[in-house]
Amino acid sequence: MSQSTFMSILTQVEKRNRISEPIQLKESEEKESLIKIACKKVEGDKTKAFFRLTGFSRCEFDLLLKLLQKEIPYHRGKERALSNFEDQVFLLLSFLHLGSTTFTHFIASSFYKTQNALIRLLHSVVNDLKLPLADLLLTFRPDRLDDMKDVGVVVDCTVIPINRPAGRLEFGEKYYSGKHHIYCVKIEVGVNPRIGTACTLSSVNTGSTHDFNIFKDHYPQFQALLGGSKVLADSAYIGARAEIDAIISKPVGTPHLASRRVIVERFFGRLKTLFAVFRHPWPFEVFRVGSYFSVACCLVNFHIRHNPLTAKDSEANERFVNDLHIHFLNRQRARRVTNEKYRAKLKNRLNPDSPLTPSVTSLLAEEISDSHDQQSENEEEKGEKEEKEEKDKKRKISVEEKERKDEIIINERDEMEEEMERCD
Repeated sequence: MSQSTFMSILTQVEKRNRISEPIQLKESEEKESLIKIACKKVEGDKTKAFFRLTGFSRCEFDLLLKLLQKEIPYHRGKERALSNFEDQVFLLLSFLHLGSTTFTHFIASSFYKTQNALIRLLHSVVNDLKLPLADLLLTFRPDRLDDMKDVGVVVDCTVIPINRPAGRLEFGEKYYSGKHHIYCVKIEVGVNPRIGTACTLSSVNTGSTHDFNIFKDHYPQFQALLGGSKVLADSAYIGARAEIDAIISKPVGTPHLASRRVIVERFFGRLKTLFAVFRHPWPFEVFRVGSYFSVACCLVNFHIRHNPLTAKDSEANERFVNDLHIHFLNRQRARRVTNEKYRAKLKNRLNPDSPLTPSVTSLLAEEISDSHDQQSENEEEKGEKEEKEEKDKKRKISVEEKERKDEIIINERDEMEEEMERCD
């Protein structure tokens, strides 16, 4: 690979930067598979490199391939780049895990394909895997809790951020969530109450749709599968008691229900941790969210079978929700600052003799202090790096001097031994 190694590409992918130069393969590497090329260019342990790219271990990936190859026969034809089924699944997992199209740009430049052609390949792989994966992994299980045997499924909704839809304002407002203050789509997921695997998925809904309205449209699809068991949900589904036999976990007074309902939060945390594409604004058309989300849920179910859910998964989901709120507060503060500046400039333009208002001066002072603090932090970091580099240099110099002294002692000893042999 020319100039830059694959590790430097991975760091660029994590920083969500664009790759400046196209990467070309050698002639001997053109016939090799994508997995071999990717793992070959990574420095260090190859198993860690594979996990870093996909979120799955190599053993789990092989088991997934065996499971899929039984349901999806591989049709042999003309050998082309990325025509191998194993490479296509690896490409899909890498895109979902890294959460950006930068990696697809790297692969397109490596295999002499355009990025649009590679994205079309991704869409075709998702369409091929959607139904077989749903039949294998997205199924109801007759598991029940020991203390709540009447609960058959735990339901909740999750949001997937999207970019602001183009067009009229009325159309974009449908996708705006007043709770999370972002443009998004909502999908309701029902999980198994014992192990936490997804068993039902609703259709894709706009961000302004209430959770209970989604539930009313989704419930008839899996009502027959419940077999008389109840649904466990949070306080957003209070209206469900009037229509179905549901157990509602209220914010206060029902800690035993909240501890049982947390299993669905853990599933969302595992989903957002394993596949970063659902944490960032959706890069494709909105109508493709459902197919990708269905495949991702099936893959998460497979991952949960080998790695059970833990409390860290629910913490990951809480971090995702908190990050949305912090992002909204930062946008709100930035908008307030720009509005104050604009008003001050307009007032100064109309009346040049009038001074700036105290609020604007305080905001400007805060910005200046923040910039100074950031500069001081950067200078401290640079000073620490320089001190560390100096220590490393001194350490290397001391090691080299010690080696030189050892060599001199060894040479003198050899010379003395030779002289003693000559005297004898």
